[in-house]
Amino acid sequence: MTPLMISALLHLLLCAAISQDDQAEQAFHEGVDAARQERWIDARAHFERAYELSPRPVVLINLAGAQARSGRLTEAAKNYHRILDDRSIPDTAPFHQAARDILPALEARIPRIRLAPSGMGAGDTIEIDGHVVSLTAFDGGYPLDPGAHTLVVKRADLERARVLFSLAERERHDITLPLSLMPSAPPPSSAISRSQLFASPETHPPPRRRWWASPWTWTGAAAIVAGTTALIVVGAQRGGGSFSGNVPPGILPIK
Repeated sequence: MTPLMISALLHLLLCAAISQDDQAEQAFHEGVDAARQERWIDARAHFERAYELSPRPVVLINLAGAQARSGRLTEAAKNYHRILDDRSIPDTAPFHQAARDILPALEARIPRIRLAPSGMGAGDTIEIDGHVVSLTAFDGGYPLDPGAHTLVVKRADLERARVLFSLAERERHDITLPLSLMPSAPPPSSAISRSQLFASPETHPPPRRRWWASPWTWTGAAAIVAGTTALIVVGAQRGGGSFSGNVPPGILPIK
């Protein structure tokens, strides 16, 4: 490859990188705008897109906040823990403190289930909402988001049991599977399933308030917006790109 070709290739790669960062910044600002209007599902989608394009801590902490406000509590908790585990950038120490502050209240909201199976065999698998879950994962309670879920027990890809249940925030629920009453390998045409519907108690959400109503202000030009249910950081700068928002009370610079 000639020097001219190498130079042209580097130029193309640089242009692609700049274009991708511009797209990430645009998605980030669209997420901030959606959050200001309390359109949390839209905000989550925009922050997810921004993080795919530019995995910066400021985007991740905004994504976690939008996830918490849109019912994705388990994903939000995982992302706050990711922020705590990331020590690669010293200037993100304020993010670490914010994550530590919000996690106890957030994790207390996450529903959990315990499973008491009988007749489980070595070849049985448990799936929740289509994802395989080990039996040991239920020790201490398996975390799930609020809402409707489906638990299925299979053996050799044949369904042995099916449980439908619904969870409310903070709920702790026990599920018992009397598998000994079911055939271990029914033919596909006459598969037997067992359903239970656990109605969650009627709950009324607390009055909504604007998400910047109770801000925490740090030293300097820094702001993190937090409540017991979410965490949103608006504003950051890193390198040549500008990830910033004009939501009061300020902007958090990341150098």
